[in-house]
Amino acid sequence: MAADPAALAPDVTATIPIGEALNFVTAFGTFQIRTIAVLLAVDIILGMAAALAQKTFNFNKVAAFMKNGVIPYLLGFAVVQLVIAGIGFYAAIVTFIVFVLVVINILASIISNLASLGVSMPSVLKKK
Repeated sequence: MAADPAALAPDVTATIPIGEALNFVTAFGTFQIRTIAVLLAVDIILGMAAALAQKTFNFNKVAAFMKNGVIPYLLGFAVVQLVIAGIGFYAAIVTFIVFVLVVINILASIISNLASLGVSMPSVLKKK
């Protein structure tokens, strides 16, 4: 007896299971994502203040930072959290390492913006 062709056809009406969709949404509500978002907001404000103080402010640079800085950090970290969640025990360790690396990168930018505003920095933090 031949197989029913309708049974062999892929189901094009399938949707993402609600559990997976909720996991993606809740990935944006974590402490790490909120911390990254707050640090990015501080970085943006300080960067704009530094650019205004140096009279080099340009809206195109703000848009470029949003595209190349904010979106990759927030969306990228959320995706990393979801992908790593499937590896079990090591997920917490890998997520922590990625989080620390992202935070260090943002803090370096914040320190650079503070230096541009004329805030005195310890010699350890100054560029050589």
